[in-house]
Amino acid sequence: MIGFAVALALAAILTPVARRVGLQAGFVDQPTGWKEHVDPTPHLGGTAVLAAASAGSLYTSGVRTAGVLLGVAWLFGFVGAADDVLNVDVRLRLLFEVIGAILVWSFGFGWQFSNDAWINLVATVLWVLAVVNAFNILDLMDGLASSVIIAVAGGIAALAWTQHNVATSAIALALVGASLGFLPFNVARPARIFLGDCGTMSLGLLVSALIPMAIGGAANEPPLLAPALLLFWIPLLDATYRALKRITHGVSLMTAGHDSLADRLQRKLTAPIRVALLAAGAQALCSGLGVGMIDSGVDVEVSAVPIVGSLLIVSAASLANTRAAVAAASSHK
Repeated sequence: MIGFAVALALAAILTPVARRVGLQAGFVDQPTGWKEHVDPTPHLGGTAVLAAASAGSLYTSGVRTAGVLLGVAWLFGFVGAADDVLNVDVRLRLLFEVIGAILVWSFGFGWQFSNDAWINLVATVLWVLAVVNAFNILDLMDGLASSVIIAVAGGIAALAWTQHNVATSAIALALVGASLGFLPFNVARPARIFLGDCGTMSLGLLVSALIPMAIGGAANEPPLLAPALLLFWIPLLDATYRALKRITHGVSLMTAGHDSLADRLQRKLTAPIRVALLAAGAQALCSGLGVGMIDSGVDVEVSAVPIVGSLLIVSAASLANTRAAVAAASSHK
C-alpha cells in the first residue's frame, strides 16, 4: 500500500509537468481526421504514469524483478513515444513489440506451458502482442484505457496476493495508484493530457508480464490461460469486435476510426466518463471472476464458458452491424 500511495502522489505531481513539457516541446496530438478533441493535447501522460509506477514498484518490491520488468516497459515507452511523434511504420512497431516480448520471456516473466522452450516463447510473444495492441486500440476515448488498466491491475494485485506473490502484487498496486493519479487529468472536459502510445504500449507490456507472473508462469498448466484471459477481457473483447467488424466490411485492421464497442456505448450513454466507468466496472467483474477461478482451481471447461459466451455475443453484434450496413446500402440504390 505504501507503493500504491507513492505512485498515486507522484502521478498527480508528474502529470501536470508532463503536460507542460508536451505543450512547450510540441509533443501534442493534433485534432485531425477522426479525432474529436478540439485543441492540440499533449500525449506524454504515459511517461508520468510509468515513472510514478516505477517509483512505487521499486520502493516496495524486489529490485531485480521490478528493475528488469520496468526496464523493458521503458523500452516500450520510448518506442511508443517515437510512434506518437513520428508515426512509426506498423511493421517496425510490431518488430519492437516482438523484441520486447522475447526480453520478457528471456528474463522469466512469460508463460511456461511446456518443457519445450520454443513453445513457451511463441506463447509469450503472441500473448504480449495481443495485450499490448488490445490496450493500444482501446485508448480512443477520455479516461477509457486508464480506467480499465486500474481494474486490470487491481485484479492482478488480488490474484498475486492469493498466490503469495508479494512482489508482483506490489508492482500491480503501484500501477493502480499511478493510473488513479493520472485519471483526473484525462477525464477533465476537455482532456488536459492523453496517455499516448507511450502509455498504452508500456502499460500494456507491464500487464502482459504481470499476469503470468501472478500465477507463477502457469507452469505445466495450460488450462489457466482461459481464466487468465478474463484479467484483461474488456480490451481483448473490444479488439475482437473491431477486428470482426472490419474483416466483414473489408476495412484494413491498421487504420483508426470510430468502430469499437466503446463508440457504440457512447452513442447510448452520451458521455465518455460513463463509458469509462461501465467498461472499468465490467472489467472489475471479469477480473474478480478470473481471480476466483484460478484461486479455486476451477476446471478449464467451466472457465471457458464466460469467454466463449462473450465471443459469441460479440460475433453476433458484429454480424448484425454488417447486415444492417448491407441493408442500408441496398435501400439507397
